[in-house]
Amino acid sequence: MIYTATYSPEDNKLRLYPSARLDAETYGRVKAAGFIWAPKQDLFVAPMWTPSREDLLIELAGEIEDEDRSLVDRAEERADRFSDYKESRIEDAQRAHDAVHRIADNIPFGQPILVGHHSERHARKDAERIENGMRKTVQMWQTARYWEQRAAGAIHHAKYKALPGVRHRRIKGLEADKRKQERNKQEAEMWLKLWTECANEQDKEHRRRLPFASLACAIYTCHARKATAKTFSTPRAPTTPYKAVIRISMHPGP
Repeated sequence: MIYTATYSPEDNKLRLYPSARLDAETYGRVKAAGFIWAPKQDLFVAPMWTPSREDLLIELAGEIEDEDRSLVDRAEERADRFSDYKESRIEDAQRAHDAVHRIADNIPFGQPILVGHHSERHARKDAERIENGMRKTVQMWQTARYWEQRAAGAIHHAKYKALPGVRHRRIKGLEADKRKQERNKQEAEMWLKLWTECANEQDKEHRRRLPFASLACAIYTCHARKATAKTFSTPRAPTTPYKAVIRISMHPGP
């Protein structure tokens, strides 16, 4: 089994190209990671990049390559498929329309259904076939129109994604996500350091004060975030140092 993994920054999607059908275990892992099978493209695609999805593709393929086809290229392929669907629906509509005409041509113009006549049953059947045929014709024409709009929309969406302004906003969004993850990492490291120090404390009296240390860490985290938010308006640093907060909160109280 040969796997090829790619990433496209244009749409922020990961793609997996397997050389053969996946076994049950691998398919379950790929599906659980959020990948969806695209039969027309013969690949698995994830709606967006995540660290866990990247790790899975690296495990399967060894590395993640750049996507060769651009967003516009893939959109043109989708538009071609949609155009094929449209042509098929137009052919279905034409066949249904011709079938209705063949039935109607055998009925004299303006001929009503003769109630009680031996032709009544056949006439009602013809009327039902004509109604169903016309309904199918209209439905096929509407479906053809739908696929025509989908084809135009695919091209329009791809060209919109390629605009410089859209790409600039996408980069800004990625940078904001990166800063958020870095803040979460720093906060997690701070919590880990605090709890490690508390766990390694040999003094039983200090270990008894563990809940107060947790409170101190929460106070410091909140205070640090507020101070970070104010750095754009004032250069002043937080007024309560970290160790002072720890000492205050570690006090057992009355």
